[in-house]
Amino acid sequence: MDNNKYANYIVAVDLDDTLLTTNKEVSNYTLDVLNRCKENGFSIAISSTRGYSTCYRIADLISADYICCQSGNMIVDKNKTVIYKNSFDQTDVAELIDYFSKYTQDIIIDSDFDLIGHTTQAFADKWGALLCDLATLKTIPAYKLCVGFEDSYRSIIEKYCEEKGFVYRKMIDADYMFITPANSNKYYALQQLMKILDSSPDKLVVFGDDDSDLVSIENAGFGVAMANSKIHVLNAAKFTTDSNDEDGVAKFLEKQFLI
Repeated sequence: MDNNKYANYIVAVDLDDTLLTTNKEVSNYTLDVLNRCKENGFSIAISSTRGYSTCYRIADLISADYICCQSGNMIVDKNKTVIYKNSFDQTDVAELIDYFSKYTQDIIIDSDFDLIGHTTQAFADKWGALLCDLATLKTIPAYKLCVGFEDSYRSIIEKYCEEKGFVYRKMIDADYMFITPANSNKYYALQQLMKILDSSPDKLVVFGDDDSDLVSIENAGFGVAMANSKIHVLNAAKFTTDSNDEDGVAKFLEKQFLI
């Protein structure tokens, strides 16, 4: 074991369909490999579009050093200290809520450590969100808005976001859309983390499967696509590995760095 062999190296791993199996689990084999990486000097970072509230339990499980969450707009260290944030301006939050409440009653804010929303009970239960009125919601710091989605007003949401310069993304086969501040992406957060750790892209190992991982995979020295990735993500990746249900993350790390 060499604690300094991979000093300043970062393993940045997406969660859904990448680190987590279809059953949302992490195998003992993967946990062991990640621990061995840490023993050899790697910093382990979760890189997710999720909010902090749905990342920290997994971060604790894998002993992650950092959580890059909120679509690249927030970094939290292992001491649960926020070391980087890029939230909406509060006037933008109020305007967004006023605008979208005309079309849907399902609006949830991803704040520092909680999901808070003016929404139906069913939507709140689905997301584990705290309920509040619209006036209160407008005062809460926001990194991401989750807006109930229907095809009837999709074009309205998209046009509004484009005019304001906000980033929007409809999740596949889902009934909601994410809206984040301008220039939101996972790689921007990883750039901030590289500065903090005095690292560089050639020492960055990124695992992902979806559109939100594409920029990170393209720019990392070790950009790795899972076998279950979208085809254009596979085509853009320098490296590929087995699927999320076959311990693809652990197999790549072990073969590339630990054997």
